Amino acid sequence: MSTGGDAITVTDGLTLNGTLDLGPADPANGASTLDFQGAQTLGGTGLIVLGGAGYEPESINTASSGGDSGTLTIGPNITIDGTAAYIGYDSGPGTETPLVLEGTINASTSASYIQIYGTNWTNSGTLEATAAGGRLGFSGTTGTNSGTVEANGGSVYFERLQLDQLKHDRSHWRRQSQPPRHQLDQFRHNRGH
Repeated sequence: MSTGGDAITVTDGLTLNGTLDLGPADPANGASTLDFQGAQTLGGTGLIVLGGAGYEPESINTASSGGDSGTLTIGPNITIDGTAAYIGYDSGPGTETPLVLEGTINASTSASYIQIYGTNWTNSGTLEATAAGGRLGFSGTTGTNSGTVEANGGSVYFERLQLDQLKHDRSHWRRQSQPPRHQLDQFRHNRGH
């Protein structure tokens, strides 16, 4: 399935069995949006290709519905890969919603900018920036990592997190050229922005 500037609303979960291309990096088509309304799972086995550009990022949104938490769970066999996107952004009114990351998210191109939102997000999957110039950012208010967060060629940064709220085991943090301490120092430097 391929989109380009479309908004797709999901209400009963989404099971992939292949590739979902969220559109070209083309400002004429606008950004594509995948809106999850209510607590749901993005599951199955598949790949979501993010074709947005820095001026027009794609979006995988979530929002509470009917009083539920609005939690979006991205399953263990889902890979989200590409250029520019917001993931877990609350498209409804009110506060951010929880995000559970079990799969792989990769900022894989030199101009990648993938921003992860959500409150009380948890990661047991792989979050990485593998391209030189690729950026993977966290804007959620609290988070727990038991998976892998890796800046292998790109960069990983945190916004709006309190250091004591970022629970992690250092064995889950890897950086090819610098030790994990660099990421925490960079977080301290950027947290006021």
